[in-house]
Order: sequence, then structure tokens, then C-alpha cells
Amino acid sequence: MANPEQLDPDQQDIVSLPLEGSHLVIGPPGSGKTNLLLLRASYLTRAGRPNIAVITFGRVLREFLATGAGNYPFEPRRLQTFRTWAVDLLKANGDNVDTTGKFPEIRRRIMLSLTDLAGRSGAELRFDCILVDEAQDYTIEEIKIIRSFCDEIFAVGDNDQRIYESDGALGYLGSVCNVAPELKYHYRNGTAICILADGIMNRVDGGMLETCNYDESTYPSTVRRLGGLALSDQIAAAVPELETQLVAYPNEWIGVLAPLKVDVGRVFEALSDTAVGDKVQLQRYEDGYDTLDREKPIIVTTMHSAKGWSSGQRIFSRSTP
Repeated sequence: MANPEQLDPDQQDIVSLPLEGSHLVIGPPGSGKTNLLLLRASYLTRAGRPNIAVITFGRVLREFLATGAGNYPFEPRRLQTFRTWAVDLLKANGDNVDTTGKFPEIRRRIMLSLTDLAGRSGAELRFDCILVDEAQDYTIEEIKIIRSFCDEIFAVGDNDQRIYESDGALGYLGSVCNVAPELKYHYRNGTAICILADGIMNRVDGGMLETCNYDESTYPSTVRRLGGLALSDQIAAAVPELETQLVAYPNEWIGVLAPLKVDVGRVFEALSDTAVGDKVQLQRYEDGYDTLDREKPIIVTTMHSAKGWSSGQRIFSRSTP
């Protein structure tokens, strides 16, 4: 977590927001939104308002943030995924929800149970503030439910990073929150990555490249496109790249991402039999996820699970075996 003196003027404006009130922060990937969320949580805690919840959308991001929990003044248990927060809240009020099955089914059951709880008087565990990361990935109904259990909400997000078809959550938050000045600059994505991202989004002006403050001279960014390869060939091509990144980023996480859950296990098993096999760990929804192992910095997971965190990444495309 960065110190306030390391922040740029736009980020300092966010840190200086009034203690009271609900706030929405918008900014591109790498602009420091999650860091600002944690600084806000720390500010609330030190200001005598420790009854907070910090909610992430995915478990891998939660585990990533938990590795730095010793730097936060709030209790680590305050940092949860939306699913864990909801299940714990329901249990505290004597309710249970079935969390088996596919993600959309679990999500629907949780919403039904929370809606029922919100409509009952005397519900426990109301929060002073709930801080929501990756807010664009929630439905409007989920955001409304979250708001029903807190006095204030602090949310960060970016519609360009949305991974689900449902939208409108940020628009709704903008109608009920004080909208902070939008963060313009980002620091995590090199120019080569920005050019690729702008091309995918078909942007010429106002894209990622225009607002990039990445230190390109010290750490030149690269993008290698390897098209038309079977999955086994993609894995073989990734190994020397991963060996290089282990040296280049000795204290950082390296993501190996697959678009579909069915491919994640195959990628993990194949990489486990290579020269980097002792550095690889699997993070997968079906397995319940595990605490991140610092001795195994290469994380194999889906793009969905990798939401919100980024170091070096190797992304596999979906192709035939």
C-alpha cells in the first residue's frame, strides 16, 4: 500500500475527501483505485469508525490484498469477497444459503437471501461504511442490497473493465454518491500494453496510451502475439518467458491466465512438469481457492479470478488441444 506522499494530485484529492458521505471513484486500470480504497479504509479506522467491510469481487484479489494485511490498521477479517461477506452476514442473522453449484446460481441464491434479510427488521451487523472494489462487476440490485446494510458506501470502478453483460452499477452509484474527480493517469501498464488495449477497444484518442505514466525507460514493456497455436504449444512457449520473468520480477506475482475454467487445470498440470513447476500454484473456483503461497509466485487461474490484480501476465487463448 502506497503512502499518501507518493500519490499524484488526483489521487491526493481522493484521499482528501470528507470523512462523511458516500463516494464513487472512477479511473482506468493501474490508476491506484484499489490502493485508494485501502487508504480510505485505513482513514475510517483511524478516525474511530472501524465498523467497516472491504469487499472484493474475486477471491484471488482478496488473497493478494491479504498478503499485505499487516500494513493496514483495520482487522484482516474486514477484507472479504462479496460472497463471503454475504454468507457471514446471513449466518449472523440465523440464515444459511446453499453455496454449491455454478457461480451464477450461487449469486442468485445469495441475492434472494439478502433481499429477504434486508426486508426484516432487527437485522444485525449494519456497517458504518462498506468499501466496494471493482464495483462495475456488480448488478444494480447487488449494489442496492449492499447499501441497505451500511450508512455509507465508498466504491471504485471502471466500466471499461467490466466482465459481465449486466451494467448500470456505476451509473446507479453515481446517482447516490458524491462522484470524485476522475483519475486520469495510470502507472502499471507499459506503452506496448496500452497500444494493444487501445487497439482492442478501437480507440485513437482518449485511450490508455494518452494517460500512461508507466516508467517505460527503466522497465520497457513488451507484448508478444503468438497466434494459431494449440494449447500445448502455447504452454511450451510460455515456459522460457516465465523463466525470464521470475528473474526480472523476483518479489512479484506472475499471472498465467486462461479464459475458460476447463483449461486452467490442463495449464497447471502441464506447467507443473516443466522447469518452472516448483514455482506454480493453482487458484480455481472449484477448489475453493487457497491462501497465496509466496514460494510459488506463478499463479494459474482464469481471467475472471484475476480481476483487480496485475504483475507480469501470460494469457492463453482458447484453442484446440
